Amino acid sequence: SATCTTEVVSGGSCGDGVINGSEECDGAAGVGANQECSTSCTLINLPYCGDGIVNGNEQCDDGNTNNGDGCSAQCLTESSAEPCTQTGTNAFYACYYDNMDFTNLSVTRTEPRINFNWLGGSPHSSIHSQTFSAKWRGNFNFEGGTYKFTSTTDDGMRVMVDGQVVIDGWRNQSPTVYEGSVVLTPGIHLIEVDYYEFSGQASANVVWQKQ
Repeated sequence: SATCTTEVVSGGSCGDGVINGSEECDGAAGVGANQECSTSCTLINLPYCGDGIVNGNEQCDDGNTNNGDGCSAQCLTESSAEPCTQTGTNAFYACYYDNMDFTNLSVTRTEPRINFNWLGGSPHSSIHSQTFSAKWRGNFNFEGGTYKFTSTTDDGMRVMVDGQVVIDGWRNQSPTVYEGSVVLTPGIHLIEVDYYEFSGQASANVVWQKQ
C-alpha cells in the first residue's frame, strides 16, 4: 500500500532574523529609526530629540527639530544658544562655537565654500578638537531650476534653503553622504548650514549643482 508521510513546516523562532507569527521584529528585521528589537522580538522605541518627551540631557523637546521656536534642533532652550545673524553674499558667513550646542561663540569669518576635513583637529586653535559646532549663512544667486544639494559630514549636519530643510543628517556618524533636491526660482536664495562634531574625526562639505 502507499506510504503517507507528514511534512513538518517550521514556523521559525525569535532570534532567527526573520519576522514570524506575532513577532514585531527579529534582529535587524522590522527595526526602524530610533528603535531596537528586544530579546522577545518586540519593538522598543528609543528616546530621541524631537519625540516630544524631555530625555537625558535635553532642556526641552517640542516634538520637532526646528530652530527658532524656543526649543532648538538639539533640544536646548534657544535662549542659551548664540545666533549667527550675519549673512555672506555669494559666500558664507561662518560662526564657530566651542560647544556642540551653538554656545560659546569663538570665531567668525567669511568663507567662500564649505569644504573642510579637520581630521582630529578643529577649525581654530581657540576651539577644542571635540564637541564643537558651526553655522554658515550665505545669500547666493541662482538660475531658475532644480538643484541637487550634496553634503558629506562627520558628525551631524542640516542644510536649509530659504528656511526649508533639504538635507537632515543630524546624528553622530562617520563620514556620510546625503543628497536632497529643491526647485529654485531665478535670483537670490539663503543657504544655511548647521553642523556639530561629537568625537573622533571631523569633516564638513556642501556642494550644489543644477540638474
